[in-house]
Amino acid sequence: MKLLRLSHNSIRAMDSSLKLIPKIQHLDLSNNDISVIENLDECKELEHLNLSFNKISSLSCFSSCCSLIKFLVLRENHIETIESLSHLLYLEKLDLSYNKISSFTVINTLVDLPRLQELWLEMNPIAQKKGYRITVHRAFM
Repeated sequence: MKLLRLSHNSIRAMDSSLKLIPKIQHLDLSNNDISVIENLDECKELEHLNLSFNKISSLSCFSSCCSLIKFLVLRENHIETIESLSHLLYLEKLDLSYNKISSFTVINTLVDLPRLQELWLEMNPIAQKKGYRITVHRAFM
């Protein structure tokens, strides 16, 4: 199995059943009730992960898993910091819209990602700050 869509299922946890799909490349767990990202260690081929519209506040799991991920959708969660994403060297697209990111220092975590091409930050507190667009643009130049 390469693609699995489990959106809108009232899923509360990413349980150990994820270990049964080690070859999954595209996983959609959007629009559920997930608060903790876990059990992705065995999903070694995961390239596209959609966890939008959940209750996630921590991204600590990404420091030890998902090294091949290219597209990560974390829109509409409760995320404030993103330091753990610095290990995702294949990441090309990142959607962090509608979260709680309020500091420009958070952006510095993403600057060293060599393949990052698209970044969505709208409707975060940072987007309301003076000079937001220019500061983010300059960080990636």
